[in-house]
Amino acid sequence: MIIDKIKAGCKDSFRELFSDYYPILCCFAENFLNDRDLSKDVAQEALLKYWEQKENFSNINQVKSFLYTVTKNMSLNILKRAGKVSDLEYNCDISSDFDLQRSVIEHETLLMVRKAVSSLPDRMREIVELTMSGAQNSDIAERLGIAEGTVHSLKKRAYKKLKSVLGSHFCYLLMI
Repeated sequence: MIIDKIKAGCKDSFRELFSDYYPILCCFAENFLNDRDLSKDVAQEALLKYWEQKENFSNINQVKSFLYTVTKNMSLNILKRAGKVSDLEYNCDISSDFDLQRSVIEHETLLMVRKAVSSLPDRMREIVELTMSGAQNSDIAERLGIAEGTVHSLKKRAYKKLKSVLGSHFCYLLMI
């Protein structure tokens, strides 16, 4: 289990967790801060705080809760120091528990989709990523130097694989 390896000081396992959660925490912080660079700093700091306290966690749910809480609190502190949030708003928590839970679910789902897409064979992954960025089959075919029919068939096979991996979460791929 990754948390046990991290707890034992395995830096490779921490790098893996870092690469999974860093982009998610960046997006999460950006929901508060509306500043990409500052959000990156907050996400990195949250992950480093976890590393410093790694011995206190025994499962991934505790780690995720810690990371989201630290990211949220650091973001709110930045807003408070900048005068963008009053003490009353800060103490009442400007983000409701429902909004926080929804945001966490969205970010976790994005992680799941991202991992599923990255597990595809290279050409299929490339086609799905280009599709997700808005490219049409004809544009993808031209860019990759393959026939448009090949793009269509590889995309169809990729979606079939993703549907089996993602199950009921497959529909989220189509929304990205």
